[in-house]
Amino acid sequence: MVKKVREIYIPSVILLFFGAYMLGRVYGVPFVENFWAGLFATFIGVVLGIPIAFHIHGVQERYRGDLEKIEEEKRKRIILLALRKELEKNRDMLMEYKKNFKDTSTSEILILVIRDETWRAFSDGGELEWIKDIELLEDLANVYFIIRTISISSERLHDYCIARIRQSIESQRSELIDGIGKAYNTINELCKELPQSS
Repeated sequence: MVKKVREIYIPSVILLFFGAYMLGRVYGVPFVENFWAGLFATFIGVVLGIPIAFHIHGVQERYRGDLEKIEEEKRKRIILLALRKELEKNRDMLMEYKKNFKDTSTSEILILVIRDETWRAFSDGGELEWIKDIELLEDLANVYFIIRTISISSERLHDYCIARIRQSIESQRSELIDGIGKAYNTINELCKELPQSS
Protein backbone atom coordinates (compact mmCIF):
# COMPACT_ATOMS: atom_id res chain seq x y z
CA MET A 1 0.00 0.00 0.00
CA VAL A 2 2.77 2.45 1.00
CA LYS A 3 4.71 1.43 -2.08
CA LYS A 4 1.74 2.24 -4.33
CA VAL A 5 1.33 5.65 -2.67
CA ARG A 6 5.00 6.39 -3.25
CA GLU A 7 4.73 5.26 -6.84
CA ILE A 8 1.84 7.64 -7.48
CA TYR A 9 2.45 10.51 -5.04
CA ILE A 10 6.13 11.25 -5.61
CA PRO A 11 5.95 11.39 -9.43
CA SER A 12 2.80 13.53 -9.16
CA VAL A 13 4.55 16.08 -6.93
CA ILE A 14 7.61 16.14 -9.20
CA LEU A 15 5.36 16.57 -12.24
CA LEU A 16 3.48 19.40 -10.48
CA PHE A 17 6.65 21.31 -9.68
CA PHE A 18 8.09 20.70 -13.15
CA GLY A 19 4.84 21.89 -14.73
CA ALA A 20 4.85 25.02 -12.56
CA TYR A 21 8.45 25.73 -13.47
CA MET A 22 7.77 25.29 -17.18
CA LEU A 23 4.64 27.45 -17.11
CA GLY A 24 6.59 30.10 -15.21
CA ARG A 25 9.26 30.09 -17.91
CA VAL A 26 6.64 30.38 -20.64
CA TYR A 27 4.31 32.94 -19.03
CA GLY A 28 6.75 34.77 -16.80
CA VAL A 29 7.10 35.69 -13.12
CA PRO A 30 3.48 36.82 -12.39
CA PHE A 31 2.19 33.36 -13.26
CA VAL A 32 4.66 31.67 -10.92
CA GLU A 33 3.80 34.07 -8.09
CA ASN A 34 0.07 33.47 -8.61
CA PHE A 35 0.64 29.70 -8.80
CA TRP A 36 2.53 29.60 -5.50
CA ALA A 37 -0.02 31.90 -3.85
CA GLY A 38 -2.86 29.65 -5.04
CA LEU A 39 -1.00 26.51 -3.95
CA PHE A 40 -0.33 28.04 -0.52
CA ALA A 41 -4.01 29.04 -0.12
CA THR A 42 -5.10 25.53 -1.09
CA PHE A 43 -2.64 24.01 1.38
CA ILE A 44 -3.92 26.26 4.21
CA GLY A 45 -7.52 25.40 3.25
CA VAL A 46 -6.78 21.68 3.43
CA VAL A 47 -4.80 21.92 6.67
CA LEU A 48 -7.53 23.93 8.41
CA GLY A 49 -10.58 22.55 6.59
CA ILE A 50 -10.10 18.82 7.19
CA PRO A 51 -9.83 19.05 11.02
CA ILE A 52 -12.83 21.38 11.11
CA ALA A 53 -14.83 18.96 8.95
CA PHE A 54 -13.89 16.06 11.24
CA HIS A 55 -14.91 18.08 14.29
CA ILE A 56 -18.29 18.96 12.74
CA HIS A 57 -18.81 15.30 11.83
CA GLY A 58 -18.02 14.27 15.43
CA VAL A 59 -20.51 16.78 16.80
CA GLN A 60 -23.18 15.48 14.42
CA GLU A 61 -22.50 11.88 15.46
CA ARG A 62 -22.79 12.72 19.16
CA TYR A 63 -26.03 14.57 18.49
CA ARG A 64 -27.38 11.60 16.52
CA GLY A 65 -26.38 9.29 19.39
CA ASP A 66 -28.18 11.53 21.89
CA LEU A 67 -31.32 11.48 19.72
CA GLU A 68 -31.18 7.68 19.53
CA LYS A 69 -30.91 7.44 23.33
CA ILE A 70 -33.89 9.76 23.75
CA GLU A 71 -35.91 7.69 21.26
CA GLU A 72 -34.91 4.49 23.06
CA GLU A 73 -36.02 5.87 26.43
CA LYS A 74 -39.29 7.09 24.90
CA ARG A 75 -40.06 3.65 23.43
CA LYS A 76 -39.11 1.93 26.67
CA ARG A 77 -41.42 4.21 28.63
CA ILE A 78 -44.34 3.63 26.24
CA ILE A 79 -43.87 -0.15 26.48
CA LEU A 80 -43.61 -0.13 30.27
CA LEU A 81 -46.67 2.11 30.62
CA ALA A 82 -48.72 -0.21 28.42
CA LEU A 83 -47.58 -3.25 30.41
CA ARG A 84 -48.32 -1.47 33.68
CA LYS A 85 -51.83 -0.63 32.49
CA GLU A 86 -52.45 -4.25 31.52
CA LEU A 87 -51.04 -5.54 34.84
CA GLU A 88 -53.16 -3.12 36.87
CA LYS A 89 -56.29 -4.28 35.02
CA ASN A 90 -55.29 -7.89 35.70
CA ARG A 91 -54.67 -7.12 39.36
CA ASP A 92 -58.13 -5.57 39.68
CA MET A 93 -59.69 -8.54 37.83
CA LEU A 94 -57.93 -10.97 40.14
CA MET A 95 -59.24 -9.28 43.27
CA GLU A 96 -62.77 -9.07 41.87
CA TYR A 97 -62.63 -12.73 40.88
CA LYS A 98 -61.25 -13.74 44.27
CA LYS A 99 -64.04 -11.82 46.03
CA ASN A 100 -66.71 -13.36 43.82
CA PHE A 101 -65.04 -16.77 44.02
CA LYS A 102 -65.45 -16.95 47.80
CA ASP A 103 -69.12 -15.99 47.49
CA THR A 104 -70.12 -18.58 44.87
CA SER A 105 -71.00 -22.21 45.27
CA THR A 106 -68.91 -24.88 43.58
CA SER A 107 -71.46 -25.25 40.82
CA GLU A 108 -71.25 -21.56 39.82
CA ILE A 109 -67.56 -21.21 39.04
CA LEU A 110 -66.77 -18.73 36.26
CA ILE A 111 -63.65 -18.76 34.11
CA LEU A 112 -61.15 -16.09 35.05
CA VAL A 113 -60.24 -14.07 31.98
CA ILE A 114 -56.86 -12.43 32.35
CA ARG A 115 -55.27 -10.31 29.63
CA ASP A 116 -51.79 -10.86 28.34
CA GLU A 117 -52.25 -9.57 24.79
CA THR A 118 -50.04 -6.52 25.29
CA TRP A 119 -47.21 -8.65 26.68
CA ARG A 120 -47.54 -11.17 23.84
CA ALA A 121 -47.68 -8.43 21.20
CA PHE A 122 -44.54 -6.75 22.54
CA SER A 123 -42.81 -10.07 23.02
CA ASP A 124 -43.66 -11.43 19.57
CA GLY A 125 -42.99 -8.09 17.87
CA GLY A 126 -39.51 -7.75 19.38
CA GLU A 127 -40.39 -4.52 21.20
CA LEU A 128 -39.02 -5.85 24.50
CA GLU A 129 -35.50 -5.26 23.15
CA TRP A 130 -35.90 -1.61 24.18
CA ILE A 131 -35.97 -2.69 27.83
CA LYS A 132 -32.32 -3.19 28.73
CA ASP A 133 -32.92 -3.97 32.43
CA ILE A 134 -32.63 -7.78 32.54
CA GLU A 135 -34.02 -8.07 36.07
CA LEU A 136 -37.11 -6.06 35.12
CA LEU A 137 -37.66 -8.25 32.05
CA GLU A 138 -37.28 -11.33 34.21
CA ASP A 139 -39.82 -9.97 36.71
CA LEU A 140 -42.26 -9.18 33.92
CA ALA A 141 -41.86 -12.65 32.42
CA ASN A 142 -42.43 -14.24 35.84
CA VAL A 143 -45.59 -12.21 36.44
CA TYR A 144 -47.01 -13.17 33.07
CA PHE A 145 -46.09 -16.80 33.72
CA ILE A 146 -48.05 -16.65 36.97
CA ILE A 147 -50.95 -15.00 35.14
CA ARG A 148 -50.99 -17.78 32.53
CA THR A 149 -50.80 -20.43 35.25
CA ILE A 150 -53.75 -18.91 37.08
CA SER A 151 -55.73 -18.67 33.87
CA ILE A 152 -55.09 -22.36 33.14
CA SER A 153 -56.02 -23.29 36.73
CA SER A 154 -59.24 -21.32 36.39
CA GLU A 155 -60.13 -23.13 33.18
CA ARG A 156 -59.35 -26.51 34.78
CA LEU A 157 -61.50 -25.71 37.78
CA HIS A 158 -64.33 -24.66 35.51
CA ASP A 159 -63.98 -27.91 33.55
CA TYR A 160 -63.95 -29.94 36.78
CA CYS A 161 -67.08 -28.18 37.96
CA ILE A 162 -68.86 -28.89 34.74
CA ALA A 163 -67.85 -32.55 34.92
CA ARG A 164 -68.86 -32.59 38.60
CA ILE A 165 -65.64 -34.12 39.79
CA ARG A 166 -66.01 -32.93 43.35
CA GLN A 167 -62.81 -34.34 44.78
CA SER A 168 -60.66 -32.32 42.37
CA ILE A 169 -62.67 -29.13 42.80
CA GLU A 170 -61.43 -28.33 46.30
CA SER A 171 -57.76 -28.86 45.44
CA GLN A 172 -58.12 -26.78 42.28
CA ARG A 173 -60.03 -24.14 44.20
CA SER A 174 -57.35 -23.75 46.86
CA GLU A 175 -54.61 -23.80 44.22
CA LEU A 176 -56.40 -21.04 42.35
CA ILE A 177 -56.94 -18.88 45.44
CA ASP A 178 -53.27 -19.25 46.42
CA GLY A 179 -52.20 -18.40 42.87
CA ILE A 180 -54.44 -15.33 42.76
CA GLY A 181 -52.99 -14.04 46.03
CA LYS A 182 -49.44 -14.61 44.81
CA ALA A 183 -50.16 -12.94 41.47
CA TYR A 184 -51.78 -9.96 43.15
CA ASN A 185 -48.77 -9.40 45.42
CA THR A 186 -46.29 -9.91 42.58
CA ILE A 187 -48.13 -7.50 40.29
CA ASN A 188 -48.27 -4.90 43.07
CA GLU A 189 -44.52 -5.16 43.62
CA LEU A 190 -43.77 -4.96 39.91
CA CYS A 191 -46.10 -2.00 39.35
CA LYS A 192 -44.06 -0.08 41.92
CA GLU A 193 -41.00 -0.52 39.68
CA LEU A 194 -42.72 0.50 36.44
CA PRO A 195 -43.12 4.16 35.47
CA GLN A 196 -46.44 5.82 36.16
CA SER A 197 -48.31 7.67 33.46
CA SER A 198 -47.89 11.40 33.59
